[in-house]
Amino acid sequence: MLLAIAISLLYVEIKNSVLRRIFGEILKSFWSEWELRFMVLVSLVLQFLLVYFGRKRKKYIGKCVPATAICAWLLYLSADWMATLVLSTLLRGSTELEKDL
Repeated sequence: MLLAIAISLLYVEIKNSVLRRIFGEILKSFWSEWELRFMVLVSLVLQFLLVYFGRKRKKYIGKCVPATAICAWLLYLSADWMATLVLSTLLRGSTELEKDL
């Protein structure tokens, strides 16, 4: 959990400089506007897939159990990381808004 928080905060800190250096101001403004919406959508899709694979894991017996269980576990970790990333992006946006005021 601590690693996910650290990676999320690192992403939030370096994204602006990387976007500006590589892609320019147009993509940076587009990403700044749509970033949170995209992350929430990805988080929602991951949650739906997690529910789907969680139900499949209970139904399957035999050889499919390890693959389904691994998919459910990876989706759980990805959904957890994405939620942490969304919250850190929201926090960074609110602190930047306070600095601009």
